Amino acid sequence: MSVMDAALNVAEDFAGGASALARAIDKNHWTFLHELKETGTAKLGLLTALKMTRRTGDLRILLAFAAECGQMCLPLPESLSQSGDECMSALSGVMRESSETCQVLCKALGADGDINDNELDEIRREGGQLMAAVQRLLVTAQCRNIAGKLKHQRTGGAA
Repeated sequence: MSVMDAALNVAEDFAGGASALARAIDKNHWTFLHELKETGTAKLGLLTALKMTRRTGDLRILLAFAAECGQMCLPLPESLSQSGDECMSALSGVMRESSETCQVLCKALGADGDINDNELDEIRREGGQLMAAVQRLLVTAQCRNIAGKLKHQRTGGAA
């Protein structure tokens, strides 16, 4: 799906349609419709797309943009917003997700050694969860590193 198709679908699927979304993001209704339908020289701006995504909670524009750039999106782990340190829990999450990714891949390969479209989707989903778990581990390790430096500064020790 193209980014513009995604934007139009997000607007049309909003409760009350594109007109209601235009009001919700403080955008002129007619201008917004022209931008969504690429009428004349009207262009949907990045800030408008960001407002649409934030207001609706619908990630289709983001995902379409990422796909067009050959990328994928991963949700940030909750630990990014926490000051706590859960290194062992994060490590356990990586091991669990790694195991689940291996299981899905082995199951997909089965007896014939082929991977169909549905199996590939499941492998990608599991792989994304594994990458998110690794990211969480890296963040918790960074939190531990920063906490150690702060502790040394308070006690007068070297970091």
